[in-house]
Amino acid sequence: MSDTVAPSPDRAAPLPVGAVGRIGVGWWGAVCFIVSESSLFGYLLFAYLYDAVKLDGNFLPPGGPSLKFALPGVLLLLASSLAAWWAERAARGARQAPLQIGFAAAFLCGVAFLVLQWLDWQTETVSLRSDAYGSMFYVITGLHAAHLVVGLIGLALVALWSALGYFDARRHVPVLIAASYWHFVVAAGVGVFVVIYLTPFLW
Repeated sequence: MSDTVAPSPDRAAPLPVGAVGRIGVGWWGAVCFIVSESSLFGYLLFAYLYDAVKLDGNFLPPGGPSLKFALPGVLLLLASSLAAWWAERAARGARQAPLQIGFAAAFLCGVAFLVLQWLDWQTETVSLRSDAYGSMFYVITGLHAAHLVVGLIGLALVALWSALGYFDARRHVPVLIAASYWHFVVAAGVGVFVVIYLTPFLW
């Protein structure tokens, strides 16, 4: 019989959990998802521009889109991306407080953007069924808002998991995934802003 005594639970070293760095199917799955969703936004924005060119002056509603809520909204998105980048850097150094603060700031900016988007929708003179412009406007901005809500859930979960001590300097793939997805949402928002809110001023 062996004289080896099993270590007590309070002395046992914790087992490593999660992928290290960007090694793992979770990271590459997120990359593939972001690529596919980027293609979706690309197709929709192309369809918007195609309709605008085909219908020429009959595409836009009188007055065109307003920048009253859209401009501060896109600035909030850019600020949120910077906060998420700061949180991601904090995760690499196992600094939990800046990670949580960064994601909390990104979350609040995202919520503020949604409020501004809602206010913008309320001021529109078109509807989803009114014409081609109305349909494209609400489909594209609504789809972006839906993606942003998913990103907000991701930010909130990662901030919570960080508070529970789930991450360290080597194992923080969920942080990388949440931050990368959020950067994608911000990039998509900038694309939507340029195509829908800025290009009409060039016609």
